[in-house]
Amino acid sequence: MTPELEKGLQELLERQAILDCIHRYCRGVDRMDRQLTLSAYHPDAIDDHGAFIGNPDEFVDWAFGYHFMATIAPNPTRSRLAAISTASRNAQACGRLPLACVYRKRSTN
Repeated sequence: MTPELEKGLQELLERQAILDCIHRYCRGVDRMDRQLTLSAYHPDAIDDHGAFIGNPDEFVDWAFGYHFMATIAPNPTRSRLAAISTASRNAQACGRLPLACVYRKRSTN
């Protein structure tokens, strides 16, 4: 394998690992799956969401509480932002404020 090909392959593997991490995070937050959400973080990570700054465990508690309240009492004026937009065959991840993203199953229509 040539050095250029090896370098390109390594970059693709690293990009896929990042994309997999984003998908784990999005699915974990959407499903309120604590372990899946935490799997997207390094153990010593600090999460800065503006309204929240803390470690991953504290963030998950905060985010799930917010997510739960937003689901029960939706705010029609809540702003939306497409911060992350990645697509796979069966699903799409896209951004939403104040949580980083949601994971939605694509419509079969």
